[in-house]
Amino acid sequence: MLGADARAQADALSLESAPVQKSESIGSTQNVFVEGSIGNAAQRYRPGSVDTGRFSLDFSYSGKVGTQMRVMLSDRIDAIYPKSAPGADTTINSLREAYLSWQPEGANTVIDLGRINVRSGPAYGYNPTDFFRDGSLRVITSADPFALRQNRIGSVMLRAQRLWDTGSLSLAYSPKLASRPDAGGWSLDLGSTNNVDRGLITLGTKISDKINSQILLYKEEGRSLTVGANMSALVSDAATMHLEWSHGREPDLVSRALPVPVNHVTKSRFVGGATYTTLGKTSITAEYQYNGFGLKNSDWASLSAVPGAQL
Repeated sequence: MLGADARAQADALSLESAPVQKSESIGSTQNVFVEGSIGNAAQRYRPGSVDTGRFSLDFSYSGKVGTQMRVMLSDRIDAIYPKSAPGADTTINSLREAYLSWQPEGANTVIDLGRINVRSGPAYGYNPTDFFRDGSLRVITSADPFALRQNRIGSVMLRAQRLWDTGSLSLAYSPKLASRPDAGGWSLDLGSTNNVDRGLITLGTKISDKINSQILLYKEEGRSLTVGANMSALVSDAATMHLEWSHGREPDLVSRALPVPVNHVTKSRFVGGATYTTLGKTSITAEYQYNGFGLKNSDWASLSAVPGAQL
């Protein structure tokens, strides 16, 4: 789980889907994280209180298989009391990643196959170009956006990457494997991550030692092409800035939330922000977030005519 300080102290110019590094000399790595809590919570607007508890086991592994192959595995188990939702299982397993990565020695091409967690965008709280985000969280145990990005499950896909000194080109295809989500505690839940055919092309460029950028083209079945762009820059030894933008045509939020005729609109999403790190290594981030597909004041007013529609 990454906190704000840990993220800020990492490479200031890193993009989530930045070019992978050549891995011939990298051995195996594994990490285990255990977290637990017990407590008692009073419920607002209800009498009395309830006992609460959670146990989480987080495991990740990366290791070589032969001279040209690596295996990646990342899994998380959450045991929650009381249940996260009526009818849900007490124990939820999230297979976040499980894939093979093939890279011939000395070559600049990488082929990945399996469940891969593709995270795009340098922004902190909201990512307009994180196209594989929807439906990827099986259980929410934190409000921290970094933890949410880390804990989600990936999509089954085939990905090919070409690397060079100043950038990379990545092509990913994620096929439809199921039609509906599966809330079973030990389910792979392919219906949440692979319920439609999707494709993503990402061109990453190192413009200079201080500026990195990405251009993304995303397409899913039944929707038009969406274009996106990212940039992160080192402004000074203590300050960085980041920009993230996407533009496409999708159903508006009312159409997604209510049983009404689908209304497709063409809109943009945008994030701009900066981070300053003090001499005491305290990081302060300011970020502006815009979602053109969100509800306007007129939308809220029209929803008020239908009881419960705003909720």
